[in-house]
Amino acid sequence: MKIDVVVLTKNSERTWKDCLNAIYDAIPLNKLIVVDDFSEDGTIDIIKGFPNCFLIQNHALREKAREIGIKLVETEWFAFVDSDIVLYSNWFDKIRKHVRPDVGAICGDVIVVSSERKEYVDLDAVLRKLRGLVYKSALKELKIGFTGNALVRTALVKNLRFPKWMHFYEDHCIKEHILRQNFKWLDLDIQIREHYNSPEWKKQALRQSGACGRLLGYRSLPNLIVNLVKMPFKSLFAMVLLGNLRVFLYNFCW
Repeated sequence: MKIDVVVLTKNSERTWKDCLNAIYDAIPLNKLIVVDDFSEDGTIDIIKGFPNCFLIQNHALREKAREIGIKLVETEWFAFVDSDIVLYSNWFDKIRKHVRPDVGAICGDVIVVSSERKEYVDLDAVLRKLRGLVYKSALKELKIGFTGNALVRTALVKNLRFPKWMHFYEDHCIKEHILRQNFKWLDLDIQIREHYNSPEWKKQALRQSGACGRLLGYRSLPNLIVNLVKMPFKSLFAMVLLGNLRVFLYNFCW
């Protein structure tokens, strides 16, 4: 079972080579589809060292870039992999076991580490393992669609068109689209090796994701207020769990 892989890039040089090495090691690749927003660093040069790679450059926001990538997919199933994610070598072997006729997408878990040092762990990943025990409101948030490392049934999203205003939560739109066709969306505890995420990206995401979430109906005003109130407590818990003050500061900015 060979699959295409779709990756969106924009100045991804810092994590790009590790990401690519992991994709070629973990996945029986038919074709790598890279949709690049005219990167100005060494992202494009790194791609040249990898076979079966199709590159398209377009000044597109995330939702349009995903549409472009999906159109180029030729296999029955394909994978989305974020350019700042590094897969374990057994990622595909684990995820393909859950391919069934009633399944539309299978998504792996996420462990987030600091872009500078591996000292930050996304608290939601911890809560996933403590399911049902603490922070029920946070667990509700985990239902949002995430395609950072996901296997998707191509036919279900081939003609998907995103709203023009959508720049964040476009992966949640993919989930809703698949569920409306009466297929299952599986969120599994299949961990990845790395997920680098810089504080600068999180600040940018924070400015835009709230508006997109409101338009989707995912983030109501009360939901945003509740998250703001619980933020220091989540950050404090993460700091105590990992014993590092920088964890508190990094988590709190999100």
